[in-house]
Amino acid sequence: QGAAVRLASGEEVCARWAVVTLPCGVLAGLAPEANFPQFSPPLSDRKLLAARRLSMPSRGAPTHEKVVLRWAPDCDFVARVLSGPEAPLQIVTTDRRFHFLNIHRFGRVGQLLCHIWADAEWSQHAELA
Repeated sequence: QGAAVRLASGEEVCARWAVVTLPCGVLAGLAPEANFPQFSPPLSDRKLLAARRLSMPSRGAPTHEKVVLRWAPDCDFVARVLSGPEAPLQIVTTDRRFHFLNIHRFGRVGQLLCHIWADAEWSQHAELA
């Protein structure tokens, strides 16, 4: 058995397993112009229903994006803001669309996780999606 993945170039890559990561919206059919991946055997109705539940309700709807920001471990910002016993777990901002989690405190050295709560009216949203 195993897995075979056919690339857009036509090349086929075979391995024991394949981890396929796709946006839930693709699996939910919100991007009909995209080449929908074919699974053999097909994904179960239960898995497709789960993808639809996790997906945004419609194309262009508000989304929740995540971006990891990284700095060199010896950077001043890491030493002054992210490190130490008093370093915040969350960094507050006045823009409610952004939420920063200090994952440096959880062992992800020099990293912040930025949650972006975008809405359909936000012009930069198209650049992130």
